[in-house]
Amino acid sequence: MKIKIVPSTIKVEEQGYMLGSIHQISRFPASQKGMFRVLQNQMLVASFTAQGPPIAVIAELLPDPAEPNRYQWSSGKGADITMESGTLCTVSVIISRQAPIRLVLP
Repeated sequence: MKIKIVPSTIKVEEQGYMLGSIHQISRFPASQKGMFRVLQNQMLVASFTAQGPPIAVIAELLPDPAEPNRYQWSSGKGADITMESGTLCTVSVIISRQAPIRLVLP
């Protein structure tokens, strides 16, 4: 599945979003111990588990074919940022696509 990734350090209205794809989804909810092993931050683990046990998703950012050291953005060039471990992001999953007219005329 395709995903839209918005790092917390940019404004989506100005820079757009990064493009990616889901590589793997866990079969079971992540445990707090397992999350801490990966994140190394107890406050972050508590924040992620506040609304119930989360599902771990491994995603891959799509590289920009024109510039191999950069990633694809929805707005052409996008923001000039470096994605590092620990950068918080908002992610939207694209589960299907359809033309707007299909909502009116089947």
